[in-house]
Amino acid sequence: AGTAAVQRRDLSSQVNVNGTLGYAGIYPVTNQARGTVTSVPGAGDIIGQGHVLYQVDGKPVVLLNGSTVLYRELALGASAGPDVRQLNADLVALGYASASDLDPSSDAFSVQTAQSVGKLQAALGLDQTGQLGPAQAVFLPGPVRVTAVAAAAGQPARPGERIITASSTQRV
Repeated sequence: AGTAAVQRRDLSSQVNVNGTLGYAGIYPVTNQARGTVTSVPGAGDIIGQGHVLYQVDGKPVVLLNGSTVLYRELALGASAGPDVRQLNADLVALGYASASDLDPSSDAFSVQTAQSVGKLQAALGLDQTGQLGPAQAVFLPGPVRVTAVAAAAGQPARPGERIITASSTQRV
């Protein structure tokens, strides 16, 4: 991107166009945990990487950055893949590992990945298993703004049901 000096001039023409101001990307967040919904965000809340989206049985489901859905349990022995690469990048970005200890571009679930997941779990008040699955985290492309809440505290949490709908925080 270049820069230019600002110049003051008379307006010589204008064009009116119709448009709608909104946010880029709509993301339905589908629950994968079993139990009872114990906490949901409010409409308008902004949730960033590493923060809690909602809770089931008092256990947080955390937002991580990535475009690949978390569809399986990630643990030692898991096959390499883009979901693991996203997790490694998140763990480094959140400070649970350094880039010298855990390559953020690696798609392998290593001992360092398991240790870093344990640190994330400790920060969230969870048992430090070193494993992460769809009932514990959601990958979305970036921070989100909650646009609709489909569940309420006290309701049964059923896998496959939408909990919230969110949008990107980026305006379009």
